[in-house]
Amino acid sequence: MAKQPTTEQDNYSSSSSLEDEIEFVDDGTFTSIGEDSMRKRTSSDTSEHKETFISVDDTDHPLEAKNTIHVSQQLTKDSKNKVYSHPSSVQNFKSMEDSSFMQLDISRPLLLAIRQLGWEVPTPIQEKVIPLALVGRDICASAVTGSGKTGAFAVPILEKLWRSANKVSAVRVLVILPTRELALQCKQVFVQLGKNMDVDMELAIGGLSLRAEQDVLQRCPDIVIGTPGRIIDHIRNTKSFSLDDVEIVVLDEADRLLDLGFSEELEEIIRCCSPRRQTLLFSATMTSSVQQLALLSLKEAANIVVDPLYEVSKTLEQEFVWISDGNNWNKRISYLLALCCRTYTHRVILFFSKRSIAHQVFIIFRILGLSAVELHGNLSQAQRIEALNYFRQGHCEFLLCTDVASRGLDIFDVRTVINFEMPKDIRTYVHRVGRTARAGAMGIAVTLVDETSRRLLSVIQKRSKTNLKSRSITDSVLNKYLETLFGIQDQIKEQLQSERQDKELEMAEMEVKKAQNLVFHADEIYARPKRTWFRSSSTKKQKTKRKR
Repeated sequence: MAKQPTTEQDNYSSSSSLEDEIEFVDDGTFTSIGEDSMRKRTSSDTSEHKETFISVDDTDHPLEAKNTIHVSQQLTKDSKNKVYSHPSSVQNFKSMEDSSFMQLDISRPLLLAIRQLGWEVPTPIQEKVIPLALVGRDICASAVTGSGKTGAFAVPILEKLWRSANKVSAVRVLVILPTRELALQCKQVFVQLGKNMDVDMELAIGGLSLRAEQDVLQRCPDIVIGTPGRIIDHIRNTKSFSLDDVEIVVLDEADRLLDLGFSEELEEIIRCCSPRRQTLLFSATMTSSVQQLALLSLKEAANIVVDPLYEVSKTLEQEFVWISDGNNWNKRISYLLALCCRTYTHRVILFFSKRSIAHQVFIIFRILGLSAVELHGNLSQAQRIEALNYFRQGHCEFLLCTDVASRGLDIFDVRTVINFEMPKDIRTYVHRVGRTARAGAMGIAVTLVDETSRRLLSVIQKRSKTNLKSRSITDSVLNKYLETLFGIQDQIKEQLQSERQDKELEMAEMEVKKAQNLVFHADEIYARPKRTWFRSSSTKKQKTKRKR
């Protein structure tokens, strides 16, 4: 069995145990962490917290302070009972005339689609972004997860295309996202909102048929939604595909785009777009690299900030499970099985630090009869789409994934998020637990913690507006699942060995097929124009490592 890797946390010099700070109780009951200190902190921080919504700090943002709009996501007195524009919101809807979307000067076809989605009241970010985007302003928006930012740019884009029908065949809108899953999700929102409009939209993402993408892009769809690498590929190698006439560019999840090493690709794409374009940039965090990207791509932009960074939903209940020996793989798996077999059994997303760990846990779940799918980078794009849809449609209860799914994915009715180990930083933690407790719904986040988690747990406690809770698992329950795990060790090894053999056979068959193609289709293959590349994936990885 693989050894459990340690998380990327600093070693602590303090000799006191984490158990001194958390009172653990019997399985099934809870105790709050630092209730007195939390109460004091909350009361003393209230006035400061309110001020952050109206103050301007031009050192944190690349734009003029006078252009900064700070918005709170807290509900106002008049809006507490209304439905916010989020696809997970399902309540009784009021008439279209009562909806404040009517006040945003939006056409009837788009209003009808908004109503059919169940959106009544714009979220704070939508309320500020949509009017500015409609008049052509560049925008730099810092929006936390679950704030409705996809709707914030999709609504004005579709409205502007509807108002100014262009008879010339050209790509008019380019939306850039960091991952394929987010691109697919973004397109789904555009399709739902544009169902009553004659607007063409296509994807440009890796993992799908390149030739099929080339065929549709050569017909110049109105909107192209894609990832940087594939967009660059089409710019260089797809005939008749050009960004010269692009009117609007959206950079979504800009901090994640830069974290993945796409800075040079983004600069190249922006250079290929019309200088007269409108640019909308959205980022969960405003790092120095995001500020540099904003300076490069935006002109006289309005800077919009929604709530302080790194805050979790107020409807999220956070629980922590102490593991005395965090490096003991079998023990950690046993804790996880106890949680998933006894307590959290419905609509659960589990996060892991590595793809190999997620896959091994998936094998264990499958052997034990727990309905689960996995989502990580070792799967093909088709497999990832299938797994995501399978979980979305409620055909299984557990989604086992790495952080590829922790950013921006909107999955309806996720009840619980479980972190197999503490994430490496507060930003990753907030993004992970943000998959539940969305749009005002209740949710639970459970994290397995050990001594290496001390510092980040302290940060989470200081930033939390609600008391944290601890959960313990009795020795008798833990021993039961340890025995279960030892009993299936041989099955786990056999499954892993079988998969390795299948992979080797698949690679051999692929090489044979390549050789056959070269023999029987040599003239056609060598007659094709040689593809050019912006830079290789290995070069990008090396540069990203040097930056870190």
